[in-house]
Amino acid sequence: MTFWKKVEKSVYGPEYYKELPAKPFSYSLSYFLLLTAAMAFFVTLVTLFTVLPSVGSFINSTGAKVLQYYPDDLVITIQNGKVSTNQKEPYVLALPAEIKNAASSSANKPPANLVVIDTNDPFSIDAFQKADTLLYLTKDSVVMQDNQGKITITPLNRVSNFKLDKPTLNEWMTKITPYFRVIYPVIAVGAYFIFFVGMALRLIYLFFFALLVWIVVAARKLKLGYKKSYQIGMHAITLPAIVSALLFAFAPQISAPFLFTGIALIVVLVNLNEAAPSAPATPSQPSA
Repeated sequence: MTFWKKVEKSVYGPEYYKELPAKPFSYSLSYFLLLTAAMAFFVTLVTLFTVLPSVGSFINSTGAKVLQYYPDDLVITIQNGKVSTNQKEPYVLALPAEIKNAASSSANKPPANLVVIDTNDPFSIDAFQKADTLLYLTKDSVVMQDNQGKITITPLNRVSNFKLDKPTLNEWMTKITPYFRVIYPVIAVGAYFIFFVGMALRLIYLFFFALLVWIVVAARKLKLGYKKSYQIGMHAITLPAIVSALLFAFAPQISAPFLFTGIALIVVLVNLNEAAPSAPATPSQPSA
């Protein structure tokens, strides 16, 4: 039986479900893993078609925007861990409007500035907070504050010789831009791995769903142990897995609690009900 035929029978196939208890556990496990691989591939493909164009546009424009934001006349030099610039300080580089607008919808208000450089005045927490900046560059350190308000001070004592200006930045971007193409396959492989692992974790969910199958089987007066109930569950989740993949890909805004379990239970009830042997007819009493 081909894989797709198994998918069809796992959705509706009373005779197939009748035969499942006689099949080895590995039969159903291999089916489950193939189904998971197929669903993960489908979701990855749809996600890449919807997300990758915008990611590609962002990556392609990153270099140009970085060069656009960096001032033409700013030169930052670090010698033996000590910072200096060719500009009057404090030097303030405002946060680009595009970044500010993109971050304005978040719970945390974005800072007004991207970088503030002050290598003359002694550093203080009060000065840093008044600067309202993402990065604060002092005479010998880089200061940042995360979303939780934690301030991190990173000394530059390990930097012995460094110079940053627009020509240098342009040279860097020219060198690294070709490597941006590697990002696409990395995103694709990473997305597939995440989706596959996430769906494969249903093996844990099946430990609990198998109990429901066991109850259904007991109600039908069928002799089936917990292990075989688990095995049936690996096939019964085929339809809800397909429905979940379609909803995730095309209607992620739809959220229905217990939809997955509900559909899987219906599959079990329908298939086991029709697969169950009918009760033998009671012989009629001979008439007197």
